[in-house]
Amino acid sequence: MTVLEVPTPDLPVAWWVFWLVVMTVGVFAALVWWLIRAAVREDRAPRSDDEHGRHEEPRLEQGPNGTKR
Repeated sequence: MTVLEVPTPDLPVAWWVFWLVVMTVGVFAALVWWLIRAAVREDRAPRSDDEHGRHEEPRLEQGPNGTKR
């Protein structure tokens, strides 16, 4: 009876753990960068009420005798 060798991975487990950690940190850093960029863009964007001039005082119409209402 011949004994077969158990196949082992070509690279050590530490190598795969290292790359898993590197990729996890990279994905997390990209997510944080994307969220910060979105927040900064939102802060720089004009407010929705400023786009249409709603921050101005309403215009008063003149009544029949010249008074403003």
